[in-house]
Amino acid sequence: MKTTKEDFNVFVKECERLVKKLGLQSYNITYIHTKLNNRRAEVYIDYANGLAVVKLGFDWDDKARSLLSTYELKLAAKHEIGHLLVGRLHCIAMSRYISENEITEAVEEIANRLEGVL
Repeated sequence: MKTTKEDFNVFVKECERLVKKLGLQSYNITYIHTKLNNRRAEVYIDYANGLAVVKLGFDWDDKARSLLSTYELKLAAKHEIGHLLVGRLHCIAMSRYISENEITEAVEEIANRLEGVL
């Protein structure tokens, strides 16, 4: 099933709501409606430069035909913004040189953001 421009707008609106709610406005975020291979949505994060690209796929696989709904679009948005929330921790964890303090700071950053929404 193909996602429409209206579906994309629902997805972006939910992403933007969550970005604000989680205090992630420091990222310069671009939203793209594009072809993705075997994915409904994805996010690319360049933590060092504060950039993120959030993508919604044109095609949702056959299993998803009955699942293309506002609920599923918002769930996809939540999932990708969740990746953005833990992006710094992921970046640090993948680093070859990492200090215990850097991990602790990244975990605390996530916990502090969640304080305001849980």
